Amino acid sequence: MASEIIKNQKSLELKANPAKPIRITIATGLYPPEIGGPATYVSMLERDLPGVEFDLSIVKFSDVKRYPKLIRHILYIWKLFLASKGADFIYALDPVSVGLPAATVSFFVRKKMLLRLGGDYAWEQARVKEGHIKTLDEFWLEDNSDLSFKTKLLKRVESFVASRSALIVVPSEYLKSIVSKWGVGSDKIKVIYSSLDPLPEHGGSYNVSASPSIVSVGRLVPWKGFEAVISAVKKIKDSYPSVVLYIVGSGPGETSLVELIQREGLSSNVIMTGDLCKSDLFSVVKNSDVFVLNTAYEGLSHQLLEVMAIGTPIVTTSAGGNAELVKDKKNGLIVDFNHTDQIATSVISLLSDKHQATALAEQAKKTVSQFNKIDSIEQFKAAVYELHE
Repeated sequence: MASEIIKNQKSLELKANPAKPIRITIATGLYPPEIGGPATYVSMLERDLPGVEFDLSIVKFSDVKRYPKLIRHILYIWKLFLASKGADFIYALDPVSVGLPAATVSFFVRKKMLLRLGGDYAWEQARVKEGHIKTLDEFWLEDNSDLSFKTKLLKRVESFVASRSALIVVPSEYLKSIVSKWGVGSDKIKVIYSSLDPLPEHGGSYNVSASPSIVSVGRLVPWKGFEAVISAVKKIKDSYPSVVLYIVGSGPGETSLVELIQREGLSSNVIMTGDLCKSDLFSVVKNSDVFVLNTAYEGLSHQLLEVMAIGTPIVTTSAGGNAELVKDKKNGLIVDFNHTDQIATSVISLLSDKHQATALAEQAKKTVSQFNKIDSIEQFKAAVYELHE
């Protein structure tokens, strides 16, 4: 108990009177205007962390992407090495593309490495490129002799990088349970919930004129379940013939989704917008009657946080970190993944019962207020202070 008090006192003294800023080199695979969790997260750190206490150096993988594969990785390691020589910590925002270079550099410069995980890259690649249908839990618990050499190698890389890290930051208890299966001690894994970025003050120019309207947002990959949402529209159309589903996003599944829409005769009821800027996305979500996220896997959905703050009623699954955000019939409606009938029934329920839709949306706004930027930054600072000597 006494040692814990002394440790906390030292952390407070360091925070109040830092002899010099704590220098962190951040290795990121994505950086604004690129879209994705790491880009959003690094933008928050860059905006809100520096000051008298912290000094950040950002090493972007996008700076070397124009070179051939092997050369780009060698160049990235060299850039990271140069940026890290005077740093106190190296902070990698994914376990593979920048995580492995960060682990390599941290070994040679003898600096502690921090790692943030927003998902499981090896599993995602196996689903998209090899068509594996195992859940993320099955991917780590069951016999995986059927996996390709590349996927097995990616799993080993993730485990190795995690083992080299002094601290692993994850956005949900669910993801902590997954990373624990990598052979990492739970004491090294800290849950810091994602925070909500400021929403646009004004909407964009994208016009949502359909009534009623549904919106679903995400990368067009198998575990996002857009096929089932499209099929649900066919059922919803029986009750609401003019209903329109807006699918916002891009990805490898785009062609097959377009073919499904045409095959089901839903060309006038489903609009694929592609990627939208933040203000246009805000407009689509704000002006839609229901938001649907039919997903088999989420670390913690930043998109759900934004929708909850905007106030559009939600239909989603309890997959991954979703269960830590949305409670059935309290601040949203929960359905089983890819259960077309449940999706259709839930959407129709919200469209036909405006009182229910409003009550759930208002409760969701109260829930999302707990996911604030100040808490996220302070928790991260406290974890770094504890590691800093």
